[in-house]
Amino acid sequence: MDKLIEDPRLARANRAIQALAAGMMKVSPFILGKAWVVESQSRFGTHEYLVLNDEGQWQCSCPDWQARNEDCKHILAVKLTHARHI
Repeated sequence: MDKLIEDPRLARANRAIQALAAGMMKVSPFILGKAWVVESQSRFGTHEYLVLNDEGQWQCSCPDWQARNEDCKHILAVKLTHARHI
């Protein structure tokens, strides 16, 4: 199997890109440049997560970020959405 596909960080990025493209994830600014609400749909329903950026220190209220303390698909979706608008 390809090492790139096995990398969990790339897998999360891929899930974020796919969810944004399919309209299954929506990023809404809450506090400009500092906080966003990310609405995420899955087979378990729709959930809202709060993504925060405090001077480059990213956080998310989702279980994935809480367990791993590294960029989850919600943080990546915010970064991708922000980059698209620059």
